[in-house]
Amino acid sequence: MRKATIIVCWLVSVFATAQVQQAQPDTELNDLRQLGWQVQHSSLSFDKRSIVFSAKKPNENNYNIYFARKSGTKWGNPSPLTAVNTEEDEYWPSLSSDENQVYFVRNENILVTTRTNGVWDKGQTIIISEGHDISPLIMPDNQTLLFASRRKIEDKKEQTYSIYYSRKVGKYDWYIPELIFTSYEKGTNLYGISLITNELGQVLRFTKQVCTRKDTTYTTEYLTLFEKYHAQPVLTLTGSVKDADTERFMANTIIVYDAITSQQITTLTNEGRFMIALPVGQKYLLDITSTNYSHTYLEYDCTHLTADSSDVHYVKLAKQLNIHVNIFDAETQLPVSHVQCTPHNLVRTSTKGADITLPIGNVYTIHFSKKGYFGHDLVINTRKDVLLPYSELDIDLEPGKAPLKLVLYDRDTRKPISGTVRLNNRQRAEALTYSDSTRLRQGEQYALNATAAGYLYYDTLINVPYTEAVQRYEIGLRKIEQQMIMQLRNIQFEYNSASLLDSSREELEKVIQLLNENPSLSIELHAHTDDHGTDAYNDKLSERRGEVVLKYLVKHGISPERLSSIGFGKRQPLVPNDSDENRAINRRVEFKVLGI
Repeated sequence: MRKATIIVCWLVSVFATAQVQQAQPDTELNDLRQLGWQVQHSSLSFDKRSIVFSAKKPNENNYNIYFARKSGTKWGNPSPLTAVNTEEDEYWPSLSSDENQVYFVRNENILVTTRTNGVWDKGQTIIISEGHDISPLIMPDNQTLLFASRRKIEDKKEQTYSIYYSRKVGKYDWYIPELIFTSYEKGTNLYGISLITNELGQVLRFTKQVCTRKDTTYTTEYLTLFEKYHAQPVLTLTGSVKDADTERFMANTIIVYDAITSQQITTLTNEGRFMIALPVGQKYLLDITSTNYSHTYLEYDCTHLTADSSDVHYVKLAKQLNIHVNIFDAETQLPVSHVQCTPHNLVRTSTKGADITLPIGNVYTIHFSKKGYFGHDLVINTRKDVLLPYSELDIDLEPGKAPLKLVLYDRDTRKPISGTVRLNNRQRAEALTYSDSTRLRQGEQYALNATAAGYLYYDTLINVPYTEAVQRYEIGLRKIEQQMIMQLRNIQFEYNSASLLDSSREELEKVIQLLNENPSLSIELHAHTDDHGTDAYNDKLSERRGEVVLKYLVKHGISPERLSSIGFGKRQPLVPNDSDENRAINRRVEFKVLGI
């Protein structure tokens, strides 16, 4: 007769579970009950926005597992865990804090199903289940498991449901379950386990069933857990996600990664506010975003977490990406101003670059152009992760260039000669020596200096057009002859003085080069003035200026035996002294070839 009582109580415990659960706070499913669903047990997610439950639909014969997600204040339509559900009854679902696993019971075995890429597998029995287990509760650390079992207890003849503890080791292994609470009352079972927390610590709430010959009673009991049975430490992260402009809460997705391996741990969705459990033992990287919004990344090191802790983070996501673009010359690395950009509605240009504003969620091509440069396309893909709503980047514009073709020839015989041509872009301090591969920047001016042994040097300016066509120049050089005179350009002195201006040094360097390349050449320097002042004054001034030039050449390595100077004052004007321009021409220095 005693055995019959035990069997009856066990049957009541399994098949009258809907009545047991009425005392539990799962009012979220009342709408389903009103539709005739028989709800056996439910488990809320860590953030209370997802629910997994066991229920029997109207006109169905067995209990299955369902999953639903809350939208606003209402639960969405339940989705069956198709791979899990069978013709047997599936009971007691318990959802892990990362929402990737559901522990449940079938035929008094505890199974676990895992969700991968949104799909639940069929589940497998955990190795510590012996066929007498129900009511699993997976703790927030996703490793600590409490469950009820009527497995045999030493020195106890009657098998009743008692509460056990185990902890996961690695991916599949578990510690041998440890009995943490049982009732010695005859016909008493313990199940319907749930976890609450009060000021005293972690507390179990469970259903106590007492079976007698007359009736079966159910009560809700509480048990304060010893610390050794607590879950491992968890960091509880709470916060909110808002639109950076409107400050409105916004639906978002949070992907949790292992910060060391970059392996994705879980994906969680919410409607603005979030609560996430980060168990001890790992470093976590959280990617927080929303469709067509920027991303925010949070990193937490829970490797050595020693106690439960919490943190709050308020996230703001931007709907547009703002980029400041610094534009540089690819060769000189100097800033380039007044660059044209398209499309015009997305870009604002200034002397300091360009400011781009892009709505997140599309791929954009920004075209930069300026006369004298090749165009540059900047492709920005805002469909990928946009980490910062404000950023800065640099681009280089390649200058357009024109090939140069030069021919040196004897000005008298018209025959080609060999020599050296140097080009100087003073605007960019660019100096180069001509070769067949020389290319000059479009739209810019170069000073050209051509030299050849036995010939006077030649200077001119080249203005390069905006074209890629070959620029051809033929340059005739005068052969050095006895008594010939060459006027030196840009030899300038301080007003009413024989002190050389710095601007004269470039021309004097060319004279030094000419004398070094023709070591037998000797010259006589001629200095001239305009008509301002007396003859005697101008004669003396011109003599002193000629001597200053001679001393400069000697100081820079030219033998004084090769040099002499004469001051002609105002007696040999090249043009009439009837304007300031003409007087500037007459104030000059020349040299005369005395020996070759």
